[in-house]
Amino acid sequence: MAGPGAPLGSKTKHSRPCGARISRVGALAPPQNHARALRSTPPSPETGPRPRPRAGPRLPQRPAAGYPVVVSIRGLVALLRNRTFILLSALAGGLLLSGPASRMSGLTLPALAVVLTVSVTQVSPRDFVPLRRVVRPVVSALLLNFVLHGALVLVLARWLMPTRELFIGYVLVAAAPPGIAVVPFTHVMRGDLRLSVHGTFGLYAVCLLLTPALIYLLTGGAVTSPLQLFRTILLLILIPFAVAQAIRPSRAAPYIDRWRGTIINWGFFVVVFTVVGLNREVFLSQPRVLALVSAPALLSSFGLAALVEAVGRRLNLGRATVNSAVLLASIKNSAFAAAIGLSLFGEASSVPGAVLGAWYALYFIYLGIKGERAAGAGTPPTT
Repeated sequence: MAGPGAPLGSKTKHSRPCGARISRVGALAPPQNHARALRSTPPSPETGPRPRPRAGPRLPQRPAAGYPVVVSIRGLVALLRNRTFILLSALAGGLLLSGPASRMSGLTLPALAVVLTVSVTQVSPRDFVPLRRVVRPVVSALLLNFVLHGALVLVLARWLMPTRELFIGYVLVAAAPPGIAVVPFTHVMRGDLRLSVHGTFGLYAVCLLLTPALIYLLTGGAVTSPLQLFRTILLLILIPFAVAQAIRPSRAAPYIDRWRGTIINWGFFVVVFTVVGLNREVFLSQPRVLALVSAPALLSSFGLAALVEAVGRRLNLGRATVNSAVLLASIKNSAFAAAIGLSLFGEASSVPGAVLGAWYALYFIYLGIKGERAAGAGTPPTT
């Protein structure tokens, strides 16, 4: 307020404009309406745009606590469940660590029995009723996996194998049942699920008698104890089927379904690691023998797959049927052959199964690429 005698409109040091407010430090602040007007006033042509207040330096945001740890753990778990990584690790580990491999030789048959048990939990005896539904898939699988694949392997082995022990190893490959990987890769490649499932597991039942008979006949009686051979086949086929049917209604079934692939892969790890470690010298210091043993493995997987696919397309069998036929014709249970060879015929007879398993790691990568192309084309698996 102006003092006495001051002219009209003059201000003293105690006066303040109408509507102004006093800040905490005693300075005059512009009226709120005036400040709001200043913010909304457009820039004048003379002064140009009003400069905006400069923001301070932005500090880098720190990631949430534990985030990198969670990502690394998930990546590690995914790696430890990857089939290709596990098989290649088994091969590399066997070449580097022959001592532990020799101490694990007694675990090959139990590991393979666990693999087969976990694999069969997805199959119920009701899937094979009525029997007329499975006759055609089983006969087709028998022709592809035993007649076609077995004949090719035996002819190449008779021609190429430098020793009788290595030939016996390929006899075991020819007499082995189809590989467990047939069923999961049927999903990947959009194949015929009924043909793959009934053909694969139907042949396991047939192999109870067929496999020991073929081994005994084709090895010329080299089996020291036919009874021991039959007991081994029972351990690896019949007992896993029985145990699997006991697991199906139990509370453990959902956990086995979730971890089935991982258990199978690590069971194969035990077999491949042990067999490669026991035959380390063959892999590292005998390249000629390794090349000879690899030839039937490559031709019976990559080569036979290409042949069956070409013939199937020529006959217009349908993409799903052709894909399942390719899998049944080109995948044997190499771990089965390696384990039987190691337990009944000696270390050298387990080499073909181990070499075949090593090449299967690359073959499965190839099948995965083909499956991704089939998925991109939108081809569903048939049931």
